[in-house]
Amino acid sequence: MLWRGRSAVLLIALGCVLGIGGFLGVTMAGGGPSPAIFRGGVTLIGLGRGMFIVGGLALVMALVDKNHAGLFLGLWGITQALAQGCGTIAGGLTRDIVQQLSSDVALGYSVVYIGSLSLLALAAGLLVVLRFGRMVRSGAMRSPWAGLDQVNADQIIF
Repeated sequence: MLWRGRSAVLLIALGCVLGIGGFLGVTMAGGGPSPAIFRGGVTLIGLGRGMFIVGGLALVMALVDKNHAGLFLGLWGITQALAQGCGTIAGGLTRDIVQQLSSDVALGYSVVYIGSLSLLALAAGLLVVLRFGRMVRSGAMRSPWAGLDQVNADQIIF
């Protein structure tokens, strides 16, 4: 998508939408006898996360100049690691607290997944609002990599 001139923001938004579908599928599967829905949901969560991360990295790469690229990519990596750690801890604590209060394991996971679904929906909504606002004000945005000839392959290899 990026090499075909699509914006990294579109990739991030699609990652959010896939994640929403995945979390919805896993939540619907619950503790019931629907392993196909559960597997599909887990697959969508993984695909959405991958698209979100690749889109975020491409966006950071597009926004920085060559002199500061290493600094910004390092900051992006630290931010991703902190977000992952805080999300994992918050999700685990939430699941444990809900399970302790309700004595229902599936409810604990459902609360965490619905929370994740809600945050992804909020992120997707903000992306849509910001994207359409920017397009209306300044015209359509293009990806920094409009074609394969513009990719710095020599820097990627070495």
